[in-house]
Amino acid sequence: MAAGVMVVGGLMVVGLAGCGGPKPAAGPERAVPVPAGVSSAPVTTADPPPVEIRCDRAGATVSATTVRATRAGVRVRVTGDAPADTYLALQWRGGGNGRPVPSTAEVWTLQAPPGAVRVSCSNAENVTAALTVVDPSGHWRPGTVADQGCSFAGLADWVVRPGAGSTVDAALADLTGHFTELTGRRTAWTELPLGYPDAPDSTWLLSVDGTARLTAVVHRSGSGVTASPDATCVRPGRT
Repeated sequence: MAAGVMVVGGLMVVGLAGCGGPKPAAGPERAVPVPAGVSSAPVTTADPPPVEIRCDRAGATVSATTVRATRAGVRVRVTGDAPADTYLALQWRGGGNGRPVPSTAEVWTLQAPPGAVRVSCSNAENVTAALTVVDPSGHWRPGTVADQGCSFAGLADWVVRPGAGSTVDAALADLTGHFTELTGRRTAWTELPLGYPDAPDSTWLLSVDGTARLTAVVHRSGSGVTASPDATCVRPGRT
């Protein structure tokens, strides 16, 4: 596909032509949720033992009904003897995740906020289990990017390719470079205090000349760092 210049949230960007029309944007009052999912975050000696989630032929079970959050998220050990194509579904307020049940036990770190988590297995969806995430140490940082000054204007991930680098700064600089009009402008990225502080994914806000313009999700892994554009912000004077 050929490259072309497009405008995303008022910013010119080199994108890909032939990707179809833009995704419809919600109204400006919509808040962008904190990304939630599953990670393989490192474990510290202070972390509580994971709760075991099993997907067996009869459905989902848990070894305990309460799990304590860590700085990286909520640790669970996933196992079971369900058929090979079985998916484990985890649903919580504002998000959730679904992944195949591993053939050997794995420890997952969920980005689930304090509260209820519904657990089900695709081979027996009517047999569910429930977990309650507790956070006595106050690791979870609630809120949305709208609380941080960026009301949702539209999605950016459909046209702007991620930035990449060996560090967070390098990945964000690479992402900034995709926007052709930012050369010579005063730009700054700020990490937003949302979610679990040691999670591998974090949300960052790009300000241009002091005005919030774009959010990005930064993902850290053993192979490097990526910065994926997430949403554009409502521009001053526009609704």
